[in-house]
Amino acid sequence: NKPLLLKPDGAVSETCLLGDVVLGVIPEHQYQRGEEGLDVGETLVFYTDGITEAVSPSKELFGEERLMRILSENSSQPVDALCDLVKDAALDYQEGARFDDITLMIIRRES
Repeated sequence: NKPLLLKPDGAVSETCLLGDVVLGVIPEHQYQRGEEGLDVGETLVFYTDGITEAVSPSKELFGEERLMRILSENSSQPVDALCDLVKDAALDYQEGARFDDITLMIIRRES
């Protein structure tokens, strides 16, 4: 999944960042290395499909839109609280019956 860029005002967008797999391991893949800058207050959200593909009991996906809404509505929260909010929302959505791993990394530039 492409990382999400969360602005201090709550705007969320996908970012291509470096154009390669950012979080995860693919055997035999030739990874590229690069750099990207963040402005003060901007937050990068890296996540695996275990979050967006979490399935409700009625077989609906958690989805990227729901993830982006949670991030946007809570953009002023500290990153550890934001991680907990996303994780808890995904687990609650599927009522604890996980089918995949949930991996999430959130980085914010403070100064």
